[in-house]
Amino acid sequence: MFVLPRLSAEEHEPKGPIGGKDDITLPPPVHDSGVSIEQALLWRRTVRAYKSEPLTLSAVAQLLWAAQGITEPTRGLRTAPSAGALYPLEVYVVVGNVQGVTQGVYKYKPHEHKLVKVRLGDVRAELSAAAQGQSHVRTGAIVIAFSAVYERTTQVYGDRGIRYVHMEAGHAAQNVYLQAISLSLATGVAGSFRDDEVKAVLNMPDSEQPLYLMPVGAYEYGSSRFEITEMAAGTGGKAQFTWNSGPGRYTIWSCPDLVAGAWTKAATVSSEGTSTTWTHPDPPTSPTLFYRIGKE
Repeated sequence: MFVLPRLSAEEHEPKGPIGGKDDITLPPPVHDSGVSIEQALLWRRTVRAYKSEPLTLSAVAQLLWAAQGITEPTRGLRTAPSAGALYPLEVYVVVGNVQGVTQGVYKYKPHEHKLVKVRLGDVRAELSAAAQGQSHVRTGAIVIAFSAVYERTTQVYGDRGIRYVHMEAGHAAQNVYLQAISLSLATGVAGSFRDDEVKAVLNMPDSEQPLYLMPVGAYEYGSSRFEITEMAAGTGGKAQFTWNSGPGRYTIWSCPDLVAGAWTKAATVSSEGTSTTWTHPDPPTSPTLFYRIGKE
């Protein structure tokens, strides 16, 4: 039986130490990029393999703003829709490898666009263990964790509010997916975990229930730039596409099956301009081939 927690006066605060010296003011979000919404939707994938590279604080700030950032300060409206604008979600970030930020668990405060320290230390291995040993929870540079205070919504909508909360979590997670693509980062959701253990690792208050974990990291293979070309097997057709590029060398990876993740290096291309066209010299036998492009 699912029992909703009762709200307390401090239901929105983490149990860990807080205070001015523990706050991290985040860089302001950027509201434009070179990736269109259509491209982000096309390239969105769940990825569970990451390089051991640090993220910048600006990238973390952008991801958190995409998840639950304020878009209309007067009314406090956010990037993701919420039933009745009640906003039951809370957002944590587990920092493992971020430039200039101490490892630990932090809580995102949307109205101030800042982080508040919950606890210090690299807890990714603990969180991975709580998530049934899922390795990408341990290897992501950060893990964004969504929790919910159900009663914010159910006190208005009754039990039906529970499904509204879950819908909202999906909205916010998709925002993170699309923002990650825009930043050339990889992410994948994890929903299989032991709730009590996750709450303990993140030091969540009793009123919050964990919903989603989203590790984020640099792509193990190239960047997030996918191009998908449909071909009939054995027709002798060739994959050709053009992407925006600056001067430099680019590695192109190809893969016939994103689930299996069998990426192979297809080519290395040099570019001297702002646009590069590449043609696959060996036509694939798979009806669909996925490409990822990364600058060396």
